[in-house]
Amino acid sequence: PGLVQGLASKAQADELNGQQAKDIVSACRILQVSGATAEVLLSLVAPRVLSQTIRSASKADVMIADLDGAFDSPLFNEFHLAATFSQLGKLRSSLSPAVARGKSMSKFVRRAEEMLNADSVDATACANAFWAIATLRVIAPQLRKLIPALLQIVKFRTRELSATHVANVLWAVATLKLHSKDFDPTFARLADVIVDKAEDFSGSQIATLIWSVASLKRDVPGLVEAVPVLMDMLEEKADTYEVDPQGLATVLWSAAVLKSDVPGFRDALPVVLQRLERGIKLLIPRDLANIVWACGTLDLQGEDTDALINATLLQARSKLPEFTCQGLASLCWGLSASKRVDVGFLKLLKARVVELAADLDDESAAIDLPSIAWSFSSLGFRSEPMLEAISQRLSSSLSSTLLNHWSLFALAEAYEGEAYQELGRGPKLFLSQLRDEISARNLLPVKLSTTNEMGPEEWRRHRSHAHHLVADVVAAVGSGSKAQSKRGGAS
Repeated sequence: PGLVQGLASKAQADELNGQQAKDIVSACRILQVSGATAEVLLSLVAPRVLSQTIRSASKADVMIADLDGAFDSPLFNEFHLAATFSQLGKLRSSLSPAVARGKSMSKFVRRAEEMLNADSVDATACANAFWAIATLRVIAPQLRKLIPALLQIVKFRTRELSATHVANVLWAVATLKLHSKDFDPTFARLADVIVDKAEDFSGSQIATLIWSVASLKRDVPGLVEAVPVLMDMLEEKADTYEVDPQGLATVLWSAAVLKSDVPGFRDALPVVLQRLERGIKLLIPRDLANIVWACGTLDLQGEDTDALINATLLQARSKLPEFTCQGLASLCWGLSASKRVDVGFLKLLKARVVELAADLDDESAAIDLPSIAWSFSSLGFRSEPMLEAISQRLSSSLSSTLLNHWSLFALAEAYEGEAYQELGRGPKLFLSQLRDEISARNLLPVKLSTTNEMGPEEWRRHRSHAHHLVADVVAAVGSGSKAQSKRGGAS
């Protein structure tokens, strides 16, 4: 009894760690300790036991199973919630689909939802939850139901977020590809928090934030206001190797996406280009493709740019079998935009496209193949085997909604021109089908090379805007005609 009393006093004073708490619970069970003082001791150490269970977990499946009984207990508090989310993200490779979609996970999600709606969650738990949901977005989609409540917490607790919290939240929101309808206008206030805490961000966090802002620029345009401050900080850190090459590659990609929103972005790029060239061997194919695409989109010129692209293409040659079709499309687009004709490299690209085309899923085929074909055509480099492979893959998909207007025009432009007579029977038939589809969609001919700026996305956005303007005019004329008809006027 005296030992139990002493331990209860230490627990009350918060002098016991998690492992000691677990030992106490085990000992009480073995010794069959009972009584009011023992109950007080166990109630005091129980939260510590939960914390230790979470902290010491090495497998996500085992942790969720061990916590199953605690999810419905009032002992499971906001600190446990934050720690559980954090561990789930870190241990994601050990989370099985069965557990991710199982009853225990459902209990955890229900408990989290209750705590979020009761506003009993702090900024740390909110940031950890966002990060884990984005990290586990494929294997545990049921976690997404917590997003509306999390966005509400960010709205009211913006100023409580630390630099790390802000970086994690924005990365998660961008990764989850949330849309403007999901955001409250106050979400843009995070730009003020970024500016206020700019000096607290690490180099890698700055790169992550810039990428996040670029990814969200259409849904949360107010965030762009923070980019100039972030770029100032990046210039200070980029040459100290605090930002790794992968981070710098995302910064360069972001600069291309934000080129019209942050004109001063280009001023900070020389140090980024130089550092990227020095670390080029550490980059994966996606980064290499993004570098070429960004340099072309930004129309960067000069010795630093030439040195970086030459080094990038050299690395890309050795890693070409690892490139996805999207990566190949980005490479082709960048080379086309910068008017760089490397015949040897283009031949390797062509062969890789021919190899991949037949096995592409419908979405990739509809988006990437037209871009590749148009890019080759704009460089004056046509390939009969590649055009044959593309026409075979897309001939049965021309009426698909996945194949948008830009893709149709891009394909038509790639298959027409001076080399038309050199096309085989298959590609010629494909071109005829393309023209029929363009006509069936009532599309007016357009020359992409004279209207294009940033590629399919930007082109579609402008066309969509024009389409809505025409629709508004037609609606207005229609209304006027009806009004005139009622008055006996000519329609």
